Amino acid sequence: MVYIQSLFRKHKLLFVLSMIFTGLSSIAIALISLCVMYPRNQALAYSIAGLFWVNLLVSQILFWSANVLRHRIEEQIKKEGRRPRKARIGVVSFFQNKESMLCDIALFAMILLLLLLFVFKVKTEWLLLLCIAIIFMLFNLHSLLNGINYLYIKNIKKYEK
Repeated sequence: MVYIQSLFRKHKLLFVLSMIFTGLSSIAIALISLCVMYPRNQALAYSIAGLFWVNLLVSQILFWSANVLRHRIEEQIKKEGRRPRKARIGVVSFFQNKESMLCDIALFAMILLLLLLFVFKVKTEWLLLLCIAIIFMLFNLHSLLNGINYLYIKNIKKYEK
């Protein structure tokens, strides 16, 4: 019982850290507009690109580590004679809980806004990059919050009994 609780804590920590690094990648996308404002500063451009890729890579490593831990949790649950949760992958699931519902609605609204910006030929680069950064972040949150890893975190009390 203590072992499975420590697995749950580690799983939640890895999952939350993955979300944080995904957010940092989104911020890097928004910072691309600085490269447009200062086109001769190549160090800035390389720094922002590095920030994006490093944070994206770290977020994926943390997510897959959380996924491996979830599989260990499922094995422990099976050993205790209980059935683990089943769910579809987060990318193709929508409105699985309150948090994901808010995220999904915001994602659809931002995609609509971006489409409107393109239809009306808005050329403000920082606004377009900001919309793209927010869509990137919301899409990643959509995938995380609708997935089975978040389902385990949200329903942890059911498994601790």
